[in-house]
Amino acid sequence: MSRIRTYSVIALVVVLSVSALQAISAASRQLPAPTIATINVTRVINGLDEIKAREKELESFIRERTTKLQDLERRFEIAKGEFDLLPREGAARRSKAEDLERLRMQIRFESELADALINARRGEIFAALFEKIDATVGEMARSNGYTLVLSDDQESMAPNNPTEQAARAAIYGRRVMYSDGSVDITDELVQLMNNQWKIGQGP
Repeated sequence: MSRIRTYSVIALVVVLSVSALQAISAASRQLPAPTIATINVTRVINGLDEIKAREKELESFIRERTTKLQDLERRFEIAKGEFDLLPREGAARRSKAEDLERLRMQIRFESELADALINARRGEIFAALFEKIDATVGEMARSNGYTLVLSDDQESMAPNNPTEQAARAAIYGRRVMYSDGSVDITDELVQLMNNQWKIGQGP
């Protein structure tokens, strides 16, 4: 029995020794010095030719929705004028009042629908652009040997007269507290993405 106990102790010592050696080896391993770059996402988006093209497409859609609303509003005004000329009692006035209410509800619905559709399209545009930014940043990092690319949010400030929740969100959400600008690759990223956009738009 004592021999079995002795073997167990030896086995335990061996396991602990191996674990200790592995820990020492991991601790002594030298990590490479990181090569860091930063980008300003707001400047990237504002500098892209693609966002301007997408905004023009969106403006065309907004004009279509606005024209539809204006047509409904004109119809409502005409119906309102006809309603005002009718006798104060009678089936004709009740019927016209129903038409007015239907138009009023249709105008409200179309206005809310337009807002929802416009917001959805804007969301799609920015989501697609961010995917492209993310992919292009990866390309630049691999090509230039960057080990880390950060979104530089130094320009973002805490809101005026913030609530505690808003202040905490602004503070805890910051990623870059200081950068001297020498590692900023925003302009290079914008140029690369604009070149890629032009190639994609070519014949």
